[in-house]
Amino acid sequence: METAKVNIALLFLFAVTENMQLAAAIPSRATNSKNSSIAIIGAGVAGLAAASRLIELGFTDVTIFEAQNRIGGRVFPVPFESGYLQMGAEYINGRNNPIYKIAQSLNILDKEENDAMDSYDPLKDATFYSGNCALAQSSIEKFLKFIARLEKKFTKRATEGDEADKAESIGHLYGEEYKKFAAEHAKLPKDKDVYDAMSHFYQAYYEAEWAADWNDLSLINFAQDNCSDPVDPVQIMNKQGYKAVLDHISANIPSSSIKLNSKVASIDYSGSGIRINLTSGPQKKKFQKVIVTVSLGHLKKFAKTLFHPSLPQAKQKAINELGFGAIGKLFLVYKNPWWDPEMTSLVTVAVESCANSTAADKLFHTFEPIPWSKNVLLGWLSGPGPAAIDAMSDDKVSTTVTSLFRRMLKNSTIPAPTKIFRNQWTTNPLFGGTYSYISVAAAKTGLSLNDQLAAPIVVDGVARVLFAGEATHEDVYATVIGAYSSGRREAERLAKK
Repeated sequence: METAKVNIALLFLFAVTENMQLAAAIPSRATNSKNSSIAIIGAGVAGLAAASRLIELGFTDVTIFEAQNRIGGRVFPVPFESGYLQMGAEYINGRNNPIYKIAQSLNILDKEENDAMDSYDPLKDATFYSGNCALAQSSIEKFLKFIARLEKKFTKRATEGDEADKAESIGHLYGEEYKKFAAEHAKLPKDKDVYDAMSHFYQAYYEAEWAADWNDLSLINFAQDNCSDPVDPVQIMNKQGYKAVLDHISANIPSSSIKLNSKVASIDYSGSGIRINLTSGPQKKKFQKVIVTVSLGHLKKFAKTLFHPSLPQAKQKAINELGFGAIGKLFLVYKNPWWDPEMTSLVTVAVESCANSTAADKLFHTFEPIPWSKNVLLGWLSGPGPAAIDAMSDDKVSTTVTSLFRRMLKNSTIPAPTKIFRNQWTTNPLFGGTYSYISVAAAKTGLSLNDQLAAPIVVDGVARVLFAGEATHEDVYATVIGAYSSGRREAERLAKK
């Protein structure tokens, strides 16, 4: 996920040159129907990018319907102290992309943190805590060496293997390799318990990276992953983060064009105009075209009732087969930091045979300090963690995480957080999770289901219903880059028709 921010002179120069270049790329016939009435469903990054691009191209009748009381969708910056806590997307996946360029133009990249990231390894640089359980450094090093080899092996198999190979699940492939490793290195039952606990951490790390159950995460994702390239690493933004990026993307959109608290119940494209029905009632105005940017998670739950007529079979298949999962984030605020100031990431490892571990311990895997706010720890959740924690009250979360810290760090004086910031992505029907992945079922089709999801619905030779959002991007799905690029793509597709 992301990072970027602001200098007005640079912002203006960037916007002018970018817009001139992109406008030149659109054929002259794009200007033929600039009075067309366009509806955009969702004011996330894809919806905002689509609206912004349409306005750049001269369209004057653009309306965004947003169900929530805010813009941004899965980009959700919340004000805190002098910056913003990024409840959703946080990072930028590399430097060769438009979001990085926006961040660079806004001067919001965190140079110090990004320099540190060049040599940072989220696995090797972690500090592991396991309470009273013996977790020898030699065991940790053996395991880390084992998984480092696997990364290279999986990537090679994903890029060079056949279609059947690419449809294998990461969980299955890992299980085969881990059996061999454990047979060689776990000489005693207690050794096996330790390696099993480390193995669970590795699974949690993977499932956080991909927002997927790794038993459903197909190997083909490795072939298309642009997020783990050591030459083009993840980029971190300063404390303004995605707030500045959202402001930039939406700068040319009139506030009157964004209808907040306007949840769409159905889209009727059966007649001469497209009718948008809100939960509060039908819109009197009919639209000539609509760009749908809702999350794949929302489509999985509501697509069959959202559209009239029903979606084409190929598109419904893409919705059904593509994967959509969740990661979770907990921002734990303390009166004073109790952790080592040199610590980069804290990993709790619950060893099965130890009496001091509980089932809830496995819901958490990594905690990181916020660089710009010394009193905040960011906790990452994956696998069953997001749904389980989303179902808990703040008090229950506080009790659970404090108990975990006290037992795993063997320090009964660790305080409870004074406040918890979080967003319950799994229980919000507008999202149903965080981002998409290529599932085993999707990989087995041998088709680009992301492209099928992106394909417009054509009526009488005209693209009437268009689709954007990270899940519609063939290469950089699961990223803000994919969301942004897909929104601009559909605006330009609409302009050409």
